[in-house]
Amino acid sequence: LCLGLLLPCIALSEDTQKTRERYIFDRLTEDLQARGVQHPEAVVCGILGNIYYETGASPFNYNPATVGDYSGGVATSGGICGWHTSRWDALKDFCAARGHNWDNLEDQCDFLVWELYESGDYNDTRGRPLQVDNDIHGAWYAAYMFCYWFEGPADRIRSAVTRGHKAEEFWREYVNSSDVPVTTGEPEKSTLRAEGITHPDNRKYTDYI
Repeated sequence: LCLGLLLPCIALSEDTQKTRERYIFDRLTEDLQARGVQHPEAVVCGILGNIYYETGASPFNYNPATVGDYSGGVATSGGICGWHTSRWDALKDFCAARGHNWDNLEDQCDFLVWELYESGDYNDTRGRPLQVDNDIHGAWYAAYMFCYWFEGPADRIRSAVTRGHKAEEFWREYVNSSDVPVTTGEPEKSTLRAEGITHPDNRKYTDYI
């Protein structure tokens, strides 16, 4: 989604980071479950793996006021998912219709779900990441597909693997701490590479590196 790492306005305290992280996890899990997603925890771990990096990673995580992708000194993207240009404008309109500024975390979570389910622009994104196994691999796969289809950062293949690894950490934290991660976070060392994991165009991972 964004062409460069987003730069938050201010660093967040650790307590604020964890509170926002937990809020996003609980809110999205509840919303996806209400929409009939069979394994919402795995999907949301995948989404969180992306949000972690879209908001600049530690110590800036989850700040809804995050902005970045500057052009001529002016930010062109903002929010926890790094909504870019026209999508950022759509977020602003969505929040304004509710009487809020665009940097409202609750509204951004709702906007994310709206984009996936109501906008009609991300049917593939909605279908692929949400049909995952209820395990740590499902969390990895959800993060990978969300990165590839929804976020689309520079070097999206490597970014997707890194974000998948982060999703595994969230799975261990929020769902099952006894599960062992299956990736290293480094594309060249990913155990999933050896398993012949394929990508949206059905090419194997080794075709990309």
